[in-house]
Amino acid sequence: VMVNINPAYRLAELEYALNKVGCKAIIAPEAFKTSRYLDMLATLAPELAKAEPGALYAARLPLLRWVIRMEDVPTPGMLTFRELLARGANVPKTALDEITAGLDARDPINIQFTSG
Repeated sequence: VMVNINPAYRLAELEYALNKVGCKAIIAPEAFKTSRYLDMLATLAPELAKAEPGALYAARLPLLRWVIRMEDVPTPGMLTFRELLARGANVPKTALDEITAGLDARDPINIQFTSG
């Protein structure tokens, strides 16, 4: 399920939203306007600096495992978006077909956290 996070969220709101939905992966840019997303994630998950990508275990974000950085800048504990796309190139079509077979048009696909 994709979860859209309000880009104006501050630290406490981001922590609440990620934990509320049991977020396992987040794709984030370094910053937008006055929000510094990677700094917020580093505050919420200082364990990220020493984690392998996909193996994050953070006390404040217990279900988050993956942090994907939009920019093509290698960062400890994170995959770049380009690296994520490259990993997808190795997924066999049969694996995608199996996933597709288990989907239902009535399944939820999106949760949006907004300002109101």
